[in-house]
Amino acid sequence: MNLKNIQIPDHEIEGLMRTLKELGIKGLMEWSDVLVWNHLIERNFVPSNKDKQIQVLKENTEMTYGQIVELLQRYDKWKEVLPSYSLSLNQRMDSINSQWGSNVVVPFTWIGTGPYKKLIGIVKEGKGYTIYDNTGKIHMLVGNVNENYGIHWNDYMKLTTPQTKYLVDKVKELKERIV
Repeated sequence: MNLKNIQIPDHEIEGLMRTLKELGIKGLMEWSDVLVWNHLIERNFVPSNKDKQIQVLKENTEMTYGQIVELLQRYDKWKEVLPSYSLSLNQRMDSINSQWGSNVVVPFTWIGTGPYKKLIGIVKEGKGYTIYDNTGKIHMLVGNVNENYGIHWNDYMKLTTPQTKYLVDKVKELKERIV
C-alpha cells in the first residue's frame, strides 16, 4: 500500500484534531484503542451489537474475555464522555452549516459533553445576529445579539457555563471583526 496516495476525508482529520485538543497527546494515547474501536464501529467494519462485537474480538484477536469486556466498557464510557470523533456528529454539524450557508458567521460546533452537548452557532439574520442550537430536528433560538454586541438570552434555553462562555467569547470576537 502506498501511503502517499491515500485520501483521508476532512471530517476524519477534523474529528481526530478535535479529540486531540480535548484529550491532549497523553489522553489520546491512553484512549487510542477505544478511538480505533469507535472508528471501526461507525464505519460498519464491526457490528454495533455488543454480543457480535465480543464474537468478532474473540475470533480476530488474541484478547482474553476480560480484556474484551474492559475494552467494551471503556468504549461505553468514551461514548458518554467524549463523542467528538463521531462521524455521524461531524456529518450532522457539516450538514447544518451547509443549510445555513453564507449566513453563518460563527460555524455551528458541538459544545459540551454527554447529554448537555449542543450544536451551537451564530447566523446573520437581517441587520443582526442570532444564536441557534441545532441539536434537535428543529433549530432553537438561544438568543439575539443586539447592536452593542450584548446577548439577549432566551430564558427557556438552559446552557452550561462552558456553552455560555463559548458564546460570549464568540460574540466578542465577532465584535472585534466587525468594529
